[in-house]
Order: sequence, then structure tokens, then C-alpha cells
Amino acid sequence: MLLIFRALTDINIVGPYHFTPQHVATMPSFIKDAKEWELIYIPSDIDVITEIIENVKKTLNTTIKVRGFPSEADFEEYILLDYTSQKVLAAIVFDCGFKNKNDPLPLQLNFIDEESIIL
Repeated sequence: MLLIFRALTDINIVGPYHFTPQHVATMPSFIKDAKEWELIYIPSDIDVITEIIENVKKTLNTTIKVRGFPSEADFEEYILLDYTSQKVLAAIVFDCGFKNKNDPLPLQLNFIDEESIIL
């Protein structure tokens, strides 16, 4: 019986997906009105991180909204409970050991590789 069911069942295989390259200094083509979208960053209570994100916004030359959250837990709550979170274009989490809001950017930076990026 199982073999008959398996023979009659159509299996759809999806993928692989191939995306066109997106230059980091431009917005994706599917964004018609950048004001509707948000760029999220965490943590928001560190001056140097806020400055970095504002520079990113200026470089993109866009009207995208920028919103910061003091912690990943606050961001997760926003994603789960706020209906406006469906317009989050990207979230950047700075995994750093800042002690005070005025601490400078560390001399040693760690970057993630492409395999670690969550899409």
C-alpha cells in the first residue's frame, strides 16, 4: 500500500534560488517607497553604533526609517508582537562588549562570514 501511495504522490522540489547581486550602496529594486521600510540596529544605547547607522543611512541616500533597540530581547518582542515589524528590511546586531554609551569603537573587530548570515 505504501509503495502505491509513493508512486502516485507528486513531489515538488523547490529551489535552488539564484538572486541577482545587490550593490551595498543601493536599495533593492522591490522597494518602491523607502519611507515604509525600517533598518533596525542593536544596541541603540551606544553613541558610536548610532553614528555608524546614521552614516549608513546617509550613504544609501534614502528616506528609510532607522530604529534602534537596546537589546535583542526588545527587538524580538517587536518582531513577534508589533504588526508594523513586517516592514523590517534589515537588522544589524553589534555583538560587542561596550561598557558605557560613550565608549569608542574597539580596535579589534570581528566579522561574520556569509554562512552565518540569517536570511
